[in-house]
Amino acid sequence: MQEVPQQRNVLRRRVLKEGKIIINPPSGTVDVKIRDLSETGAKLEIQAATPIPEKFALIIVADGTVTPTEVMWRKGDLVGVHFCGEAKKVTLRRM
Repeated sequence: MQEVPQQRNVLRRRVLKEGKIIINPPSGTVDVKIRDLSETGAKLEIQAATPIPEKFALIIVADGTVTPTEVMWRKGDLVGVHFCGEAKKVTLRRM
């Protein structure tokens, strides 16, 4: 697999966190794995066949935050995103 060139000024750190993409109601959420993370963006792992919009809100479950996000690139089951707004704390309900 060919690596996507680094085009960011902030280094991302490797993580393995649970995330959720919020799709416009009533569609719900899509579970994702957050593979790396920085102040300005992240690399997400999704099911390759899962359609996601170009802009969405990303919940980082462990941090209890939700952040407006936009897709910068896609490669198979990996998606690079840029945070385009301020992260807000949220209270998550356990099902």
